[in-house]
Amino acid sequence: MGIWRTHYTSQVYRSLHWVLSGLHFSKVYVLAKMRALAMVLFFLTFSAGVAAAGDEQQINEMLKAGGVVHLASGVYNIEGSIKIHSNTVLTGESDTILRVSSSAGQWFVDGVGLIDNADTSLHDVSISGFQIDGNLKALPKSYANSGNGIHNAERAIDIRCDSGNFGSNISIHDLKIYDCYSDGIHVAFVNNVKVYNNFVSDCQHSGIYFISVVNGLMDSNKVASITSDGIRFDNCINNIFRNNILYSFSGDSNGAYKNGANFVQIANQSHSHGGGSDKPTSTKNIEGYGNIFSSGGLRDIWIDSTGKGVENVYVHDNTGTDIVTNGSPVTGIDFANISFSNPPTVEMSEKVFSNIFDILKMDYNFVYPDLQQDLNGKVQVLSYKNYSLIQVQGEDLTAVKVSYGASKVTHYLEKDIWIGSLSHQGNRVFLPGSFQTENLKVTCISGQGFQDVTNFEIIEKQEETGSINPDAVPFVGTLILFGIALFRNLGRLFK
Repeated sequence: MGIWRTHYTSQVYRSLHWVLSGLHFSKVYVLAKMRALAMVLFFLTFSAGVAAAGDEQQINEMLKAGGVVHLASGVYNIEGSIKIHSNTVLTGESDTILRVSSSAGQWFVDGVGLIDNADTSLHDVSISGFQIDGNLKALPKSYANSGNGIHNAERAIDIRCDSGNFGSNISIHDLKIYDCYSDGIHVAFVNNVKVYNNFVSDCQHSGIYFISVVNGLMDSNKVASITSDGIRFDNCINNIFRNNILYSFSGDSNGAYKNGANFVQIANQSHSHGGGSDKPTSTKNIEGYGNIFSSGGLRDIWIDSTGKGVENVYVHDNTGTDIVTNGSPVTGIDFANISFSNPPTVEMSEKVFSNIFDILKMDYNFVYPDLQQDLNGKVQVLSYKNYSLIQVQGEDLTAVKVSYGASKVTHYLEKDIWIGSLSHQGNRVFLPGSFQTENLKVTCISGQGFQDVTNFEIIEKQEETGSINPDAVPFVGTLILFGIALFRNLGRLFK
């Protein structure tokens, strides 16, 4: 592995970073010093050695002088915080991993992040391009609640400036952050913050959390949360969240917030565990649009969760949005049997987001004729005491829609994509409770037309050993999107 650093003036930083980031050195560090009137390039070479616990010490030495610090490909095992200074760019390759050492003690208590600010007046910082692995699977479960606050231990990035002297100009982007006991990205008391194009998975508090951020942007992040919030705004002013894809695993995360994820929470807080002090600002001028809320969780958006009031919060043009204003929870759907002993993997989250992108890329401008056809549609209902399983067959089917009371799901057979609020096991739709024939409607769709199937083969079944548990249906790989706008062209088929 190698780390290089360069000092820079603001005029030459962009071109210097672009040139040097394209170079590859083996066990070489390059020190480039830039001055306003003359640019002189110095090369300083020494061995990086093999990655070992305590790599943060070498990284911190490079960060002290500011400038650009580039982490070459490889795994850096850390046993303490990486301290970021003002006027600094910390970047790396897509396969550069900062990983909490499995042999590390408990050092990431409340207020101490894996990447932390070296001073409380932090300004002009960019962090981008690499991975942060909290490695919680290899650490004792007790580490989750260490420190002064509950579930505030092991924030991946914890930038907290002074509530009386805000930091400024922080950019965090193109990171992959996963398997942390607490927040993925936490920023407090800063003016001008941009957090974009990040992937956050299994960070067991908030995915991205702003406290008293003035002029903030969360854009195009993918957050797979397991508890608490996907993204959260406390006491923020002039913030926008847009084009984010938010997804929630449910389950017990070290005892906290089972099925308790809000995709978005917006509120005013006074003193709190997450902020650690009274806030000098109150929530005002928050706008959210173009976001996608997919599966699970407690609420899509919770505005004014503390009941202290907010001003001018405008949420519009999102997909799958169930907004709750200081009200009762919206019951979510248990997406997977996730727990401390069975946490979601990065691969699982990546698969979910990949499926979402598949949906967004699909062309749903169907040219199927609005014509009823005999497609030899058949519906078999396996009816158990507390649930039923529905299987649909027919000729040359491209999609099947199942409605049951107020809930529905559509299965697009070619891509094996399921859309709606009903769940499934394999190719069978799962219906909770005792079966009610009058509530079921099934539509078969082909390239020639559609058929509403009204004759059902109902088979009464006894509960069998090893049969499906209605409280733990395996939904991994199932995609739940509520009211996605891209399906508006299918409306004529389902009237």
